[in-house]
Amino acid sequence: MRTGIALAVTLSVFFWTSGYGGNTLYTWKDDQGTLNITDTAPPEGAEIIDIRPADTPPKKKTSPGKIEKNEKGKTAKKTKAMSMEKKELLSRATKLRGQEASAVKRREELLAEIESWEAKKGTKRKRRRNARNINKLQQEVEQVSQEAETAGRKAAALEKKAAELQ
Repeated sequence: MRTGIALAVTLSVFFWTSGYGGNTLYTWKDDQGTLNITDTAPPEGAEIIDIRPADTPPKKKTSPGKIEKNEKGKTAKKTKAMSMEKKELLSRATKLRGQEASAVKRREELLAEIESWEAKKGTKRKRRRNARNINKLQQEVEQVSQEAETAGRKAAALEKKAAELQ
């Protein structure tokens, strides 16, 4: 007896909720501009954006691009998206700009360290040791400066090449 009642309740709940989900999804904006996606019809005055069956995925918006004629007179579709080659060039240029910035920062740190060594005073022996440390740091400053300059030149060349691809 209990199983019969439980079965009846289960079936009635199933049939009642199957109609609840609705077969249509509505996408609309209300008066405040809020985007709503519901299975019930929007109120009057709402801006309806999309109405579609619930089991279909939303459409992807694609850019139509420009249509031009090629050498043979046939139409060819040009997309607005950047070419893969241009994206790669810009990506490499960005990495080089990051290396350049790191090198410049390191150079500034080294120069500050040189200033601190130059400010130190002491015996003749300590001053000679300080001078050796300063010379080593100055060599490193030159090396880091060259790295920054090289990375900057390479990045500029890649950016120029990417600009020409348009």
